[in-house]
Amino acid sequence: LNIGEPISYARLLPGGTRGIVVSNKANTMQQKENDLYILDLASADKRILYSDYGEITEVTMNKQKTYIAFLNKKERTYHVWDLEKKKEIYKRRSSFAQVESLKFLEDGSHLMVGGAVGLRTRKILVIDINRNKEVASREFPSWINPQPVGQMDIGITAKEKGGFKFQSMIWNWKTGSENMLHNFRGIEEGIIFRKRLDKRRGNIIAGTVD
Repeated sequence: LNIGEPISYARLLPGGTRGIVVSNKANTMQQKENDLYILDLASADKRILYSDYGEITEVTMNKQKTYIAFLNKKERTYHVWDLEKKKEIYKRRSSFAQVESLKFLEDGSHLMVGGAVGLRTRKILVIDINRNKEVASREFPSWINPQPVGQMDIGITAKEKGGFKFQSMIWNWKTGSENMLHNFRGIEEGIIFRKRLDKRRGNIIAGTVD
């Protein structure tokens, strides 16, 4: 199916007859509308949910394929749409100087937002979409790479402030507890009972600790 325009994101919706699509007609140099729409694969009909003159980035859909989230880069707002009700259910202007990560947690109703709050400081927010409320946050003094690894756990690789060493941990946003996998000295701590692997490289991306 040729929809006749550049796209930055496309995923099938449940049932396999429709898809969710984000167009990529505009960027920082072009003043054209980008759209988020549901596409009927048989008829090629589009139902536009959201349009804006600027880039729609950091697009992510929950595992249940009921919610989609994205960042309006120009306005620095992030949005969540209910794909079943076809309406926006959450919108917030980012407090971050730069949003670097937007991902749903495993339960599909919590959104993790990570970004820069200063020159080096990074922060993770967890938002309960159903309650329209920020429920947890955690700051780090330098670069981080957060990845959801469970219902309440986020695996985090963090860079040492002012250095070149890294540590990895599991942060439980519900309890606030932290389990260190490797510290900045490269010493393994805890017992890893579940791992997420990069199959191509064979290294551990994240794991949970007992």
